[in-house]
Amino acid sequence: MKEGKLIKYYKNNDELDLEKIVDEYNNYIHKVIRNMNYYKFSNEDIEEIVADTFFIIWKNREKLDENKILSSYIAGIVKNLVREKRKNY
Repeated sequence: MKEGKLIKYYKNNDELDLEKIVDEYNNYIHKVIRNMNYYKFSNEDIEEIVADTFFIIWKNREKLDENKILSSYIAGIVKNLVREKRKNY
C-alpha cells in the first residue's frame, strides 16, 4: 500500500465497510507488529491483535474522522495493543 486512503473511502451509505478494511489492512497490521521488533508473540497472539484492531475500529466507527487516513488510526491501535500485550510477557 503506497499511500493511505481516507476513512471516507471505506464508507458506503454512511456505514463503514469493514470487509474492505480487513482485506486491505490485514498485512499492514502484521508489518506494524514486525516493525516493533517484537517476535515473542505466538501466531495466536498476533491474530488476537489483528482481530482486536478491527474490533476497535468497528466499535469506534462513529468517532472516526472521515477526512483522516485510516492507516494512521490502525497503526496507533496496533501499537497500543502490542504494548499492552508486552506487559503480560
